[in-house]
Amino acid sequence: YDQSLVIKLFMSQDLYDGQYKRRDNGKTKVYQTAEESLDVIRRIDQLTLGIPKIVYLVGWQYNGHDSGYPAWFEGNPALKRKEDNNALESLRWLMREAKQYHTVVSLHINMFDAYEDSPLWATYVKENIIARKKDGPLLGGEWGYPISYSQEWATGYAQRRIDSLCKLLPI
Repeated sequence: YDQSLVIKLFMSQDLYDGQYKRRDNGKTKVYQTAEESLDVIRRIDQLTLGIPKIVYLVGWQYNGHDSGYPAWFEGNPALKRKEDNNALESLRWLMREAKQYHTVVSLHINMFDAYEDSPLWATYVKENIIARKKDGPLLGGEWGYPISYSQEWATGYAQRRIDSLCKLLPI
């Protein structure tokens, strides 16, 4: 890190209704696709004269930033290249292509939040991984529900989640 430029690229944002963001409304706002992100990486490389870079992609999953957590199983289809079968193929392509611009592409992920429309929601509630108030109900936050790190680790779900992400992409 001390010898690299480290930045985030904001690809997309999930949209939601109401005061609290606890589930998506099914819509996404795209700021840049996989192809457009490679062009940004190329231009940054030119401006920085080829120094090493690490770029974290924000909003790469489901409907965008903070969507689908705690799951990390799908890419955002709106970011996909037309040549690819799915968004994860496009992310793999971006990771490969960015290397020619002295850039390692990684992912911005969130280990802390859970959302009601996540593929893991029912499991995390059943396994008591979502933090609760002292009197029992789930502890809802302004942005999702906080995960109990100790319970997620004790049940093995933290390791499963990390392993699943590493299998999806060349990390």
